[in-house]
Amino acid sequence: MSEEQQYQGDRWTNQTRNILHNLGWIQKGDANFDIICVNKVAHKTRDRDRINPHGIDTVFSYYDPYKKKDTGIIVESKQRKWSGINKAEIESFINQLQMSIECSDTNELFHNMNCRSVKTGLLMLWCNEPHNFDELKYRDYLKQLRFTTKKNPITLYIASNTEILKWCSLIQKVNEIKAKHSVKEFKYFYPSDTYSGGKSSPSRRDHVNIIHLFSSYVFGKSKETIEHRNGTYTEETSHVFFFSEPTLDELNFMYSCIQPFQLEDADNLVIHLYNNDSRYRVPIEEFKRSKSEGLRTEGSKLKLSIEYMLRLADVPEQYSK
Repeated sequence: MSEEQQYQGDRWTNQTRNILHNLGWIQKGDANFDIICVNKVAHKTRDRDRINPHGIDTVFSYYDPYKKKDTGIIVESKQRKWSGINKAEIESFINQLQMSIECSDTNELFHNMNCRSVKTGLLMLWCNEPHNFDELKYRDYLKQLRFTTKKNPITLYIASNTEILKWCSLIQKVNEIKAKHSVKEFKYFYPSDTYSGGKSSPSRRDHVNIIHLFSSYVFGKSKETIEHRNGTYTEETSHVFFFSEPTLDELNFMYSCIQPFQLEDADNLVIHLYNNDSRYRVPIEEFKRSKSEGLRTEGSKLKLSIEYMLRLADVPEQYSK
């Protein structure tokens, strides 16, 4: 590997770490370390190739309110030119990540980090030529991927430029909310798990879990101190970070989830749209008008507003500092 490739690889690993830090995840141990292979026959590794054949970029953890336990995630950071991203290369990255997870279970370093039984992996695959990234072609590669069946289930996630830039926009918007001097608190919001019989209660956390990151919506709650001539009072705002296409049907479906997701329990409801395409101006305005009129008719004091997230063309350099 050339010095330039090594530099770019280390730089992207650092950017990955800082993106996940900004999403509230906790890094475990150091970055860029190797672990031994304990499945040499299955993994086709040989002693003479290298002493420790599985390289670990980073390991992160967060508390999952739905599973009611910490979730450990091995994160593999890869960056390539668009010409270097194809089905075979993605399968190779996934295979590396899968083998690392399998060999982490009995590894002493993972035990020392109190990160046992890691069963989740995240591949952060960044095309370092964002203007050349072909979303449709990339999705076609994903549809063609083939994996070896494993006895023990492992969950793998792949984030490309599309997901990574969405997450950076989410970070930018959340930081903007927190920066307001009147905002005293912002938390990501986890509604109660109504589909499992209400086994989990609503929860507010400083981090967002991986399932929500790959979802169409991310929820948040903030508290703001409002000053007026007779004193001060606290307003609570529910936030929906909306990553779907803002058609009228999609917006109405999202709104149908508001009540069961406990987001009406607030003074304000702010929907932060990721897509600012002018084609959707009419359905967005119709949605806002009809829902606001409906709230007034019902006698609800909930105030509905629409804001936009900044769409980014590249990962901000601030995340590599």
